[in-house]
Amino acid sequence: MRTTLLAGLIGLACLSPIAASAQSQTTIYRCTGGLSVKARFPNTATAIVSLGGRTYRLKNTAAASGARYAGQGLTFWEHQGEASIERGGKSIACRPA
Repeated sequence: MRTTLLAGLIGLACLSPIAASAQSQTTIYRCTGGLSVKARFPNTATAIVSLGGRTYRLKNTAAASGARYAGQGLTFWEHQGEASIERGGKSIACRPA
């Protein structure tokens, strides 16, 4: 029993850096009008989005599908590899670069 528990803990320790690095991956998007956007997801509850010289720390919010993050007057919604950004009542479409 002790050996099984120890093996399980070692397995979790080995997987943790892999899971953390996969979640922290940065994606660059090219949006309508030539805007470039960087999005990083350090965990499932947070998106860090950089655009127009500003960085926004957004929190996960309810979405019918995909992942939606909002805060600081900005909404970032990703669905099936594409994204949209809403700011100041305007929405733009983005695709991975």
